[in-house]
Amino acid sequence: MAKDQPKTITTTGAARLCGVSHMTIIKWFESGLIQGYRLPGSGDRRILMTSLIEFMQKNNIPVPDEFHREKYRILVVDDDERIHRIFKASFSSEKFEINCASDGYTAGLLTQKIRPHLIILDISLPDIDGRKIASSIRENIEGWEGIIFAISGINISSVDEREMNKYGIDYFEKKPLDMKKFVEKVEKLLEEKFG
Repeated sequence: MAKDQPKTITTTGAARLCGVSHMTIIKWFESGLIQGYRLPGSGDRRILMTSLIEFMQKNNIPVPDEFHREKYRILVVDDDERIHRIFKASFSSEKFEINCASDGYTAGLLTQKIRPHLIILDISLPDIDGRKIASSIRENIEGWEGIIFAISGINISSVDEREMNKYGIDYFEKKPLDMKKFVEKVEKLLEEKFG
């Protein structure tokens, strides 16, 4: 959804967008097909635009151009091609565009080129300490304000975990990842930061 668009819409506004009656929107809301909330006092409903647009896309209801959301760009930095495939499969929804890099050099080039919203970075790469990649990206990619989410299969002390932010790393998770929970966490972080 474009940055200047409202986060919620009335049932009447949602009905106009979908080409249905406002009673149909209320039915969809009450049955949980679209998400929103009721205003205190009046009980009027407000529909979350993200939920409405997702519902429209799933049900082949045309979405006006001004409401199309830019896909979240994610860069996966890991030397293991299997990990690339796992992330591509896990983030397969229409919300994400996944790019992959196997080394620090390619990660820097892709960050400059695609300006990812989020970098998932294995900090235990064979050619370089992933923390140095994070630090280099933060220092050298002018104006980039994305999220760096580090992952690792090796044991990292709690002191090292707490010091990750010195390298520009925002979050850390140990492998193996519960991919369903990880995707949910990443999606929430992206929505909070980028809308």
